[in-house]
Amino acid sequence: MIETWFLNNYDVTPYISSTGYYWETYQDATNYYRSYLYAFRYQNWNLYGDMSWPLVGYVYGPIFAYMFVFLSYFVQIFHPSLTRMELAWKTVTIAPTFFDSLTTILIFLIIQKSAKKKIKGVMQYVLPLIGSIIYTFLPVVLFYNTIVYLNTYMFTFFTILALYFLISEKHKLSASFLAIAVFTKLIALYLAPIFFLYYFRNDIRKSLEFLVVLFVVGIIISLPWIFIHQLGYFRRQLWTGTTINVQYSIHFMWTLWSTTPFHAFLYWEWEGLALFYYEMNELYLPFLLFFVLCYFAMMLIGPHLYKKKGAWYSFLAMFVIGTHLFQSRGNYKYYDPFFMPFLIIAFTQLYRNIKWKPLATAIFLALTSWLFVVNVWIITQIKWLHMFYVFLLLITAISTYDLTMHLAFWRPQNYKELYAFSKDSFILLKQKRSERKVERKKKKKKK
Repeated sequence: MIETWFLNNYDVTPYISSTGYYWETYQDATNYYRSYLYAFRYQNWNLYGDMSWPLVGYVYGPIFAYMFVFLSYFVQIFHPSLTRMELAWKTVTIAPTFFDSLTTILIFLIIQKSAKKKIKGVMQYVLPLIGSIIYTFLPVVLFYNTIVYLNTYMFTFFTILALYFLISEKHKLSASFLAIAVFTKLIALYLAPIFFLYYFRNDIRKSLEFLVVLFVVGIIISLPWIFIHQLGYFRRQLWTGTTINVQYSIHFMWTLWSTTPFHAFLYWEWEGLALFYYEMNELYLPFLLFFVLCYFAMMLIGPHLYKKKGAWYSFLAMFVIGTHLFQSRGNYKYYDPFFMPFLIIAFTQLYRNIKWKPLATAIFLALTSWLFVVNVWIITQIKWLHMFYVFLLLITAISTYDLTMHLAFWRPQNYKELYAFSKDSFILLKQKRSERKVERKKKKKKK
């Protein structure tokens, strides 16, 4: 079994050293998720008010609890003899398989939607099927979702569903499901500006409608809790984004905490670079700089990403990985399954865009094999180097870029087009204001 393989092969050599190593398998499913479901369904638990152990650990959006309860009713149909606590545990262990299965279907549909345009014959169905199978058997997905039952599977599904509607030109549905993803796990919020900018350079009206729907759905989801327990509702979700969650040490006692590039630098004994990154991270600068560069790149090459879906998927894969690499609160290994659908979709688009299929097949196999290797490294290697392996995935995503994306900041024409777009948008805005003034004057005259 895959579980036995990892138990026998993870790197134990540093375990007895002062730097230490902890195999990153948390007991969240047992200690937290089961308790959340039991307390919420059977004891009228206030998600954001009760601070008793283990309910104090609830740092998610309300959808996370709603989905567990919803799924538990279906589990109860097939297992009516289970006690309440047994039912809660059964639901928690089935949930990853349920949501990952749905994510697999979405990966198939997204790849197929693009494959139909350039690939003829049976390959337009085979390629999506291969992509779905790859996701199903990726080690980090199997290990952290299916074996350890950790929590990325749910918001991954809703995020990929939002992406599916985005590329299907159903921006309101996309905004709705992205809001649901955000209020499942707040980290999905990083994608909101990217999805907004996807439309902004091409259709300002759609981009504004996207924002409005995102906001309205978010308010609807939040309605009970912002009246029941306002402070707890926002504090429980937002504090996890701060640097409070990071311990700047590679001592064994801190192995349950998140890691940043600082930890890799310190492990390699690059103390000067580690200290520099520590100072920058406390000011949130790596995180903010990465976001500013990505948003600016979207403004520069937005029309290209809108027209060329392969380029869009590559950019999205890079962005999702980069947010986890540079987020100031650090990252955990079990967050990494969230990257995988984006990378797989980007790989298939690269295959689609290369005309000579023997070369396309060779590159696709090489990238997929590399992805499996890095997956195994993430699980089996020392915790402090986790961000190094995430960096390798970032470079892998960037390797799928086309020439226009590589030259995004260096092509003068991009800046000219952005200037022209900004100028035209400003003129259009002035015209609309003038039209509204004229309409108001006409109404006053009528009165």
